[in-house]
Amino acid sequence: MSPGPQVACPRCRRVAGVLTLPEVVAELDRQAGEARRRRDARPPRQLPAGRGSQDEYTLGDDPGDGGLLGQGLAEIGIAVAAEVLRRTVGRALRRRYQDRVVPRIQQRHQELRRRQMELAERYPQLRYCPTDRVLFLPGYTRTLPLDRFLAADQPDAAVAVLRAP
Repeated sequence: MSPGPQVACPRCRRVAGVLTLPEVVAELDRQAGEARRRRDARPPRQLPAGRGSQDEYTLGDDPGDGGLLGQGLAEIGIAVAAEVLRRTVGRALRRRYQDRVVPRIQQRHQELRRRQMELAERYPQLRYCPTDRVLFLPGYTRTLPLDRFLAADQPDAAVAVLRAP
């Protein structure tokens, strides 16, 4: 695709950096791909080590147990049960997130990307000024923020507003 004639932004009057809507959508897609690659390249986060290590507590060292062996064992049993519960719930939540939430996020991302591509194909005459972060039509003075246009339910009405005197 060859770039069209250079057009000045009606707000800042700059010509440099002004892009067509298809170029903007391609750039957004490229940035999203880079962000995904960086995220996927990062090593998984390490969970913090347990709150206490074996060196910090040994059976019978707790001054509050009054020397009762059963009370110390009960506390250890409760601590072990709490840790097992924490790990089990954590795994279940992680699995639920991976099985239900991640696919929905990916589906919404794909829908958003498809919509952006449709808008770019439908309105190739729109220009984007990265300085002011607005869309405009060459020869007109009105502008519209890019994010508002991409989220608009009726993009034809938004373009009609840009054409208004």
